[in-house]
Amino acid sequence: MRLLHFLVIQGAKLIFDALNKHIEKLMKEISKKEESAQAKKQGHHEAFIETRLGVYVGGNKYIDQIDQHVNSDHAGKVASLSNGNERASS
Repeated sequence: MRLLHFLVIQGAKLIFDALNKHIEKLMKEISKKEESAQAKKQGHHEAFIETRLGVYVGGNKYIDQIDQHVNSDHAGKVASLSNGNERASS
């Protein structure tokens, strides 16, 4: 009887180990696919941004003015950016 109990326990351990190993392998594969999808999405996002960098009408003159304002100690930076965002959205 003890031998049978021992064999059942050992068999259960072997089954558990085999299933656990298989599940861990599947989880790694899923994780790699998700990372790959995220990297692809990030690449598309960066490519989109890249296409928009040179489109700004008015050139660097206006960008320099915005940078100067944002980096200054003047109040209203958030309001300026919010208004610009609101205009762009409408």
